[in-house]
Amino acid sequence: MDRLVLEPVEIAGLWSLQGNRKTPLADLVGALFATGAQSGLPLQCDGLCLLPLWPHQAYLLADQATLPAQAGEFEHLLSDISHGYRQFRMGGEQAFDFVASYLSTDIAAQRHAAACRRCRLGQYTPILWWDDHRDMHLLLERSYAQSFADYIDTLIARWRPQGP
Repeated sequence: MDRLVLEPVEIAGLWSLQGNRKTPLADLVGALFATGAQSGLPLQCDGLCLLPLWPHQAYLLADQATLPAQAGEFEHLLSDISHGYRQFRMGGEQAFDFVASYLSTDIAAQRHAAACRRCRLGQYTPILWWDDHRDMHLLLERSYAQSFADYIDTLIARWRPQGP
């Protein structure tokens, strides 16, 4: 059995995006990804990861601290929130099953599809996303990061996965 591992991931850039009456969020998404976004389905392209969690708001992670030039005309829709969040990666063959067993919502049907959600995990409310069941990504407010990591370590220590 593969071991579960929770590890911190450095955030280079994280922005909250919110459309308005004059400029819908879809315009920014189209400029950056050349496609539309659906709530709950992450988009990835050229070092960017869009997490559309709500109809008119999304989070945008980047592997650089600056955004591509095409985002410039949408600057009024962007708020840099990099300093306020901590990202973790939960890895291992049982990562999806482990995280799913502690969530406030059922994600089992999405095991083999990319998705993003914001839901309760114990007393915490992380944003989570995945492309594959072996790597779960969690984004959490920085002020809760250490106690969250300790909580997950405790859960991992007593985790007993279900048989095949």
